[in-house]
Amino acid sequence: MSLIHSTAKKLLAHTVQSNALSPLGRPLLNAINYALPFHHMYLSSLRKERRWISELIQEIRRERDMLIRPDEAFAVVLLAKAALKAPGDLAEVGVYQGASARLICEVKGGRPLHLFDTFEGLPEPGGHDDEVFEKGKFNCSLESVQAYLKSFPNLHFYKGVFPATAGAVADRKFAFVNLDVDLYESTRSAIEFFYPRLSPNGILLSHDYNGVSGVPKAFNEFFEARPEPILELMGSQCMIIKTASE
Repeated sequence: MSLIHSTAKKLLAHTVQSNALSPLGRPLLNAINYALPFHHMYLSSLRKERRWISELIQEIRRERDMLIRPDEAFAVVLLAKAALKAPGDLAEVGVYQGASARLICEVKGGRPLHLFDTFEGLPEPGGHDDEVFEKGKFNCSLESVQAYLKSFPNLHFYKGVFPATAGAVADRKFAFVNLDVDLYESTRSAIEFFYPRLSPNGILLSHDYNGVSGVPKAFNEFFEARPEPILELMGSQCMIIKTASE
């Protein structure tokens, strides 16, 4: 397989740098390199053990508005699965239409998954957030998400602005938490709540670490004085693996 990948790269580089394409070769190569992550699930299907993830992502994208890239969706699946080695529940803050929650459901087994969202779109953005965000954006009803995920066991839904809705899980420990909340205050509140409740070796994953203002500010401020490094992933995700006890 590595030989095939190497040969394909050389063929692609030779093609885009040929005389016929030389004025466009480098921009074209950059565009292809950028586009591949959006479609690499098709390449991943060559690996039998990953094929089901590719097929799952394609299925979900047909059914719901998935706001994360295919490579980011792969990360949600693989990290949620890996986190099961740590004790505790799973959680997601920022559910929207339930696409990423479905990814988590496929690997969580019987563990509880706690799903937090206003189910009325984004709350009011603050001064640290980009103008592209506005109150009510990414609105999807609770009933729609519940209907979409109805076949999965042990799901718990919490409607409202986090962390006001988190009282019911204040005494729980978590193995995996996925954040996709876009805004500074929402991100900071979620980190402050879940970090002390994250089990050792538990994983905290977030979308929008790259490309917006509020999310990286919240992460960088919170973890500046803590031992865990912020691990940047492909796309716009970041993660931390809990190492300290708190």
